[in-house]
Parts: sequence; C-alpha cells; structure tokens
Amino acid sequence: MKKGITLLLLGALVFVSHAQTITFQPKWKVGDKKMVSHKVEQIKFVNDSLKGQTEEVSEYQVEILKENATSFEIKFVTKNALLTSVENLYEKLGEEMKPYGNLVLIYKVNKADGQVDLTNWEEAQNFMKSSLEQILKLVKKKDKDGVALVKLMLDPIVSIFDSKENTSAYMEDYIKWVVLPFGKNFVLGDTLKVKTSEPNPLNPGQSLFATEKYVLHKSNADSYSIDYILDIDMGPFIETMKSMISDMGESVGVEQNAIDKKSKELENIKLDMVTSFVLTYDNNIGWVQTLQGNAIISGSEPTQGSFKSINNISITYK
Repeated sequence: MKKGITLLLLGALVFVSHAQTITFQPKWKVGDKKMVSHKVEQIKFVNDSLKGQTEEVSEYQVEILKENATSFEIKFVTKNALLTSVENLYEKLGEEMKPYGNLVLIYKVNKADGQVDLTNWEEAQNFMKSSLEQILKLVKKKDKDGVALVKLMLDPIVSIFDSKENTSAYMEDYIKWVVLPFGKNFVLGDTLKVKTSEPNPLNPGQSLFATEKYVLHKSNADSYSIDYILDIDMGPFIETMKSMISDMGESVGVEQNAIDKKSKELENIKLDMVTSFVLTYDNNIGWVQTLQGNAIISGSEPTQGSFKSINNISITYK
C-alpha cells in the first residue's frame, strides 16, 4: 500500500514538473538595433472568384535607447502610414507631405511584465493631427470636389487622436509583436486564453470584445514558437459601418429613399475576422525573430453575395 502511495506521489510530482509555467522577460541591451521588414499580401474574393491581389512591403527601425532598474526605453522610426493611402489617390502628394514622412514612437517597456507606455504620445498625437490637416489642405488644392468625401473618410481617424489611450491603440501594432511573449504564464503545449478588447477602427471611443489564444512550443534550448489566434466580435463594427454609409450618402447628396434601401440591405450583413500567426522567439536575447500568418475577413452582403479578404502578413526582425 505504501509503495502504491509513493508511486502515485512520484507520478504527481512528475506531472507538476512537466506542467511548470514558463515566463519571458526582455533581455535587451542598450544600443540594440533591429531593421523590421513588414510584408502584406492582400487577396480579395467575391462569391469565390478572385477580384484583386496586391502586395505592400515596408521597413522600419527599432532601437533600445535606455535602461534602468525597472524598464527599457525603445524607439520606433517608421513611415507615416497615412501617406501611403493618400499617395494612391493623388499623384505627387507625397512630395508636399515630406515633413510628415517619418513617425517616431518611444515606449517604456516594463522589465517584469512587458507592459508598455507610449511616452511621447503627445508628440505622436500632434504629428498625426498635423498630417491629417495638411492632407485636407492639399486635397482642397488638387481636388475641390473630392474634399467632402475625403473629409468623411478622415474624420474617424482624426477622432482617434483625442486621447493618450486612443493614440496608443492606433500605434499598437508596432510594439505589440515585440513584447507579445512577455508577462504571460505559458505551459508548453497548453492553450492560454485571454479576454481582451480591440479598438473599433471606425469608432475609437468604442471597443470590440476579443479573445486571444496562445500555445507555446519549444524548438531548442533557447528558441520557442508561439501560436497566436485573435477572434474579434465584429457586431459593433458592423453597426458603426451602417451609420457611416448613411452619413456618407447624405454628404454626397444621395436621396433618402436610396439611403434607406441600402441601410435595409445592410441589416443582413455578416462579418467575421480571425487573425492567426506563428511567432518565433529567441529567449537568449529576448527578441522576436519572425512572425508569419494571416488576418481573414469574411462575410456576406445581400447585394454582393459572399466576400473574403485574406491578408497574408510576414514580419522579420534582423
């Protein structure tokens, strides 16, 4: 009997040892620099037929500036993403937007849990607001008839920069992947679920409920991979989109009965978004090495039928 109890206890100890939690913390060095390559391939389908395919490649720099007992200071220098969309609409607009070409973001990263704070958020906020104001000025000069529509498109973005919280959320993708492994209690092979929220891109004052899932795998002594899935409730996004379409129709003089007809059609719209990535992480130096995966938006709309947008994303830190 005693022997049986002893074996059971030993078995329990072995199980506990195998189920030990693993946590990661930043191990950066002041002066560390990384060049980040960010590639996005977008493929669009309507009713299962290919309707478009585009590819965009960008690069930005990351540098560790300072370190103290509790945190690191990390700087990102990246191209102002607003300019890309505007340049696609108006030729040579980029030349007149040169002063707004590069965005600088400085974060404080807590050593213990990887929590981040955008310390130059006011500078980033003013930079983005000035960019938007300049874009409108140039549009007025080059395309007076298109001002109302461009303003309607930019107004939701302008409202994003009304607070530190919203400004930080807009910039989140730059820092998110760098610190994703930190401050979590992983168990190899187990699924870690975290309830969270994502900002509604059409209404920054509103959050979209979401669930994040993580699974940690070990590659070798100091290398790991992390499966990451983000599932977002798109209900509030759909409601905001309906409201924006109604406002857009009114702003360009569409008759009310046409707006009402479109609003009725949108009552039956369906929209889902799932993001899934695999990250590779080097625990010896505390840096994410690569991120590969996709964000898939799919759904259906009465007049258009089914649609799907696949965004294949690849990020490399060198």
